[in-house]
Amino acid sequence: MCTAGPGGDLPPGYAAAHPVFPASPHESCRSKEIFAVFSTLRSRIRGLIRGPKERGVGRRTARPPIGSPVVCKDLRMVVQAGMSDELWSWLMEKGWREPAYFPDRRQYRDLPPSWVTTLVDAIAEDREAVLAAAIEKAVVRPRLRNVPAARPKGRNR
Repeated sequence: MCTAGPGGDLPPGYAAAHPVFPASPHESCRSKEIFAVFSTLRSRIRGLIRGPKERGVGRRTARPPIGSPVVCKDLRMVVQAGMSDELWSWLMEKGWREPAYFPDRRQYRDLPPSWVTTLVDAIAEDREAVLAAAIEKAVVRPRLRNVPAARPKGRNR
């Protein structure tokens, strides 16, 4: 974490003559690391005390590019080719938005891509039924972190 070199960035004796600088070149780095640890602990404690924060619906935006995730409460889908501006307006009326917080650590249920394709191809009268069927088929995709099967085989890292 510390970027100061072994001798520091200051000439010898400069820090002693100028009391504004720390006595050790690594002293300021140590205080930054300690501050980062306390800041992380403080935010985690606040999160535990307050619980998860319910976020409001984001602002309306233009249709996102192909491959972008869009979310609604605990659901997520990926924008596919063929999604019209009219379909995107309809989805926004239902509460679908692009996620505004990155990295987004919330857990979502993913709509299967085949059902998203069916939704894109559906006529306007059938969209509600297709979306309801897609939501029934939504599954939680497991996180790949700390999953032994997802780690690369071979060298230990």
